[in-house]
Amino acid sequence: MEIVANSEDFYRSSTIALEGDRAPKVTSVEYRSLPPGQYEVTVALIGTGGQLKARAATHVNVIGSGSAQ
Repeated sequence: MEIVANSEDFYRSSTIALEGDRAPKVTSVEYRSLPPGQYEVTVALIGTGGQLKARAATHVNVIGSGSAQ
């Protein structure tokens, strides 16, 4: 499984090996300290031969931490 967070100014990805039918039903990935901005987040399920099995995408708005008081 490959997870990608991509914006105009930033790119981060992770690859997680799954154990077939023994893989957990839910997997959580946290990207800390992403710069604020609009991101396309995609998750792709890649088969053992490298073929794309499934893909999902969404858009996320990351806001800066803290605020002016």
